[in-house]
Amino acid sequence: MKTRYPRTVRPLPALLVLASFSGLASQAGLASLDFCSAASGQSVIEVPTATGIEGISDDGLTVSGVNVINGVGDYFLWRPASGFVQAHSNGIGQGFVAPISGDGRVFGGADPQAFAVRDTGVRTNIGTGSPDLFASMIEGLSQNGAAAAGWSRDVSFMAGWRWTAAGGIQFLPGFVTARGISGDGNTVVGTAGTGSTAVVWHNGVTTVLPIPAGTTGPFGTSAWQTNFDGSRVVGSSGNNAAVWVNGQGSLLPLLSGYGTARATDLSDDGMVIIGNANPGAITAPEFIWTPSRGTELLSTYFASFGVSLPEGNSIFSATVTPDGQSFGVTTIGPDNRGHGFIVSIPSPAGFTCMLLGLAATRRRTR
Repeated sequence: MKTRYPRTVRPLPALLVLASFSGLASQAGLASLDFCSAASGQSVIEVPTATGIEGISDDGLTVSGVNVINGVGDYFLWRPASGFVQAHSNGIGQGFVAPISGDGRVFGGADPQAFAVRDTGVRTNIGTGSPDLFASMIEGLSQNGAAAAGWSRDVSFMAGWRWTAAGGIQFLPGFVTARGISGDGNTVVGTAGTGSTAVVWHNGVTTVLPIPAGTTGPFGTSAWQTNFDGSRVVGSSGNNAAVWVNGQGSLLPLLSGYGTARATDLSDDGMVIIGNANPGAITAPEFIWTPSRGTELLSTYFASFGVSLPEGNSIFSATVTPDGQSFGVTTIGPDNRGHGFIVSIPSPAGFTCMLLGLAATRRRTR
């Protein structure tokens, strides 16, 4: 397969700010400009031919997703330096879900049964865990790709599971769907019952997550993702997006103008949470919550760092790295088709450099 390379779709405005800082740095005899340029990490990169981004590695350099090759849907892994690794699946079996391991070495799909593919192209078929079940879906992978979470089904039955290369599929008591798995592979989150009860499995024990105080609307809960050690879980409770920390739940403020929300991903410390407002709708906008800024559109959050996507692209879904600084983003473009991007915002050190650059500019213009 021909190697493909990224197309930078927006200049890095941070570099213009940092350039104004170069004189100040050289006068002080410091190498601060080089440090700041490396630390800022501000960029928008389009993933070629991507229909949707479904996962991003811990370092923000590798994404997984779904694209269309010769009219057939397929799952992929992509890095800017080396291009695509395609799954060569028999179409998109159970939906647009393509998780990635934290180390960026393994991605998953289903056609119609779950599988995992290493970046070397080697495929492992996960199966369904039972001859009575005909289809399965992989929803999450651990940091090293050695464990996965997902579900299997027949016409009228679904069961959530945890999978390991050594032990195969282990069905989890009470789980209907397993949506996410911790980085260490020891915690799985999902739903039980009729699919409206959030549950956590940890080292062999299944626990029902409590309904957070203040929940309004239908009193159903769901769990969608967890962090590396399983101490934080995000999902929904009634009309609100919800987060549980060590089993204690709380609600996130709704996005202004919307009455429902669901959280789908989080940074490892829980200080960045993303999700969908008005989930289930065709045009459900992606929101982000941070302690300092509250709940807002993800596009607004990007704009606060001087980052924007190409004109006419609206964010449809996103996933975030453990440090909360890089995002795998799916948009609907002006052509009404899906497009994939890797968006990186400045690190705390990089943002400090930007402020110093602005300060230096103001000092010179007085």
